[in-house]
Amino acid sequence: MIIASLNLLSPSKKDRLEKLIKFIFIKNILETALIIFALLATALLWSWLLLVDRYDSLSQTSLLVNRTYSAYNQEIRQINRLIKDVNSASASYVTLSPNLLELAEILPPEIKLNALEIDLLGGAFIMSGTALTRDDFLNWRQKIGGLNWLSEIQTPASQLFQKENIGFEIKAKLIK
Repeated sequence: MIIASLNLLSPSKKDRLEKLIKFIFIKNILETALIIFALLATALLWSWLLLVDRYDSLSQTSLLVNRTYSAYNQEIRQINRLIKDVNSASASYVTLSPNLLELAEILPPEIKLNALEIDLLGGAFIMSGTALTRDDFLNWRQKIGGLNWLSEIQTPASQLFQKENIGFEIKAKLIK
């Protein structure tokens, strides 16, 4: 059996037919790609809508949580503010009570204090009063010199000219 192909088409029609076949092939590929891109776009659109819905529900839940716990948050802020105030108040706290008790213990009955000024910021400590005799005053002045929380104790020399009923003023610096 011999098979012979008989081609009765002219060469120009053959070229057109080949071009038509290539065109139809490319058209089919482009249609398939277009369908695939359309399906992908649809899937992305649905996933975007789903994400927007989830985001909205999550933000509503967050708002509900914030509303529910806003009273707790406010209370926590107040407690934190109170703690901050207590810490700032205790930072400038100076214990003077034991020092004043020590001063009162060494104060003899012959010495009467009229005034006591304490300047914590400047560190000044001023005592004024009267002493019965000069010896009582000098003995007490010596005891004050032994206090470890006072320094630079000054007594004006003019106060030592009298023998009895001496009015005095003692200036000192607080040791912090």
